[in-house]
Amino acid sequence: FYALATYACSKNTEKKAYARVREIFPDADHVAVAFRLKNGCEDYEDDEEYGAGTRMLRLLRDREDVAVFMVRRCGRIKLGPQRFRLIHDVTEEALTLMDTETPTKLKKPPPTPRK
Repeated sequence: FYALATYACSKNTEKKAYARVREIFPDADHVAVAFRLKNGCEDYEDDEEYGAGTRMLRLLRDREDVAVFMVRRCGRIKLGPQRFRLIHDVTEEALTLMDTETPTKLKKPPPTPRK
């Protein structure tokens, strides 16, 4: 699991960021996204990782103009309910980093070995 958070001032900005995340993680099995804008617009997409988007959106409750992306490269390994804890933890960490780090360009992570 990976999570990335970014500022997003419009639905168009969120869509561009989503496309960039897909470029960085072309082998991702799932890329869930949640966003909340200052104008009250909010939404999420689970990308077949049922329940991911709603949990991510809850973490954006006190934020505005932000989008968060959760990437899962799993090789179809079933994790059961523990995946929700992982989704929560990586999302929360990405939001914390967004608050404390100087913005940088997204870089590709090392490839994940498949079993």
